[in-house]
Parts: sequence; C-alpha cells; structure tokens
Amino acid sequence: MQQIIDRHRVRIDAVMGAVRPQVRQELDVTNAEIEKILTPDQRTQFAKMRMRMPGGRRGMGPPPPP
Repeated sequence: MQQIIDRHRVRIDAVMGAVRPQVRQELDVTNAEIEKILTPDQRTQFAKMRMRMPGGRRGMGPPPPP
C-alpha cells in the first residue's frame, strides 16, 4: 500500500500545488466578505476560530512536504 501511495504522491502534490493558489484566493475573498457583515466582537471571535484551524489564519493545512 505504501508503495502505491509513494508512487502517486508526486503527481498528487503537483496537482495540489497547481490549485492551491486558486483555493487560497477564494478563501481570502470568502473570509473578507464574511468579515464585512460581522460586528467587531464577532470579527474577534471569527479571527480566533480561524487561528484554531489547521494552517492558522490561512484556513488551509500545511503545504505538502518537499
């Protein structure tokens, strides 16, 4: 099983790397739109919630290993 995963990992990482900037942009736009409708207290809570997500404020997990 590990050999199959290892064999496909490079291609999977390449695909993820290609779409990651687009996903990041959409998440940024989404978060900015959400923040516009929140009260200051809600913005603070939203920021704390985002900090607890994998990847910190970015809202995405860590990049794939090299």
